Amino acid sequence: MPLLFTCPHCQTQTLVETQYAGQAGACAACGQPITVPDFQEETGSIAMEPRKSIGRPIRLIATICVAAVVVLAGGMLMFRYGVSGIAQIRANSLRGACRNNVRLIAAALNAYADDYGTYPTPMVTDAAGKPMYSWRVLILPYLGHQSLYDQFNLAEPWSSETNMALAYSRPAEYGSPAVGSNVWSEPNYMLITGPGTLFPASGPLSPRDVIDRPDQTLLVVEVARPANPMAGNELLWTQPADLDVAKMVPAINGKDGVEIGGNHEGGATAATSDGRDHFLSESLSAGEIRGLITPRGGEPLPDDLLDDWE
Repeated sequence: MPLLFTCPHCQTQTLVETQYAGQAGACAACGQPITVPDFQEETGSIAMEPRKSIGRPIRLIATICVAAVVVLAGGMLMFRYGVSGIAQIRANSLRGACRNNVRLIAAALNAYADDYGTYPTPMVTDAAGKPMYSWRVLILPYLGHQSLYDQFNLAEPWSSETNMALAYSRPAEYGSPAVGSNVWSEPNYMLITGPGTLFPASGPLSPRDVIDRPDQTLLVVEVARPANPMAGNELLWTQPADLDVAKMVPAINGKDGVEIGGNHEGGATAATSDGRDHFLSESLSAGEIRGLITPRGGEPLPDDLLDDWE
């Protein structure tokens, strides 16, 4: 008897025969890896004996059967939603995962501020003012990556032999799922730095310094791939690099490569200083974006400016 299975990534529901319980495959809607649960064990309707190892031919047959189920599910979804509908389901799934990343980063930044009194400095420097490494290294423990943090030599720059060896161990939270899994070192989330931001040259502010509405003050934003590795100028997540408010374009998904967005159609993900995640629409005006950037600008922004994009 087929039972209802919900993809944990995109929440798409499909009917799966119980004989395929425990088998793995790819979701027909979002393409993410899934494992069909053991329905009988979960419901407790049948006492299950310990699984026995199976031979290669049987495993091959099971794999083919699971593939058939996935294809059938894909056909059902295609019939129900159409090609464009499937594409939209995938886009929504990637956008949701990206929003989850910025929310986690914002929580880590705020936890750091609770411990140290201010947000982390965007760029750690040595006594001579030489750039050492990024804020992304400083908040690793707050993202649950204490072991990776402990391996990083804080007395050396990001480009040292020891620290370069860690560059390709980029935490998943620092990469946009929309970019793809073939890029393992670049950051897709940045701070906005410079005059009138949470991160001026005089030093980072604290959450208490936000006079404007915290839910309308940008803390961390999504960016496109910040460099072209094929051109030999790959940017590493450990490297100090963020958006400069004096150089960035006040637009979402602009074409200059120095603005918010670049990975999702229609907008970009971001988190505000209150820790909430948002999807910033491309329809936001330059004035509205500038108002969202400043923590103490006093710009009059509509109360529901971000609500429509939740």
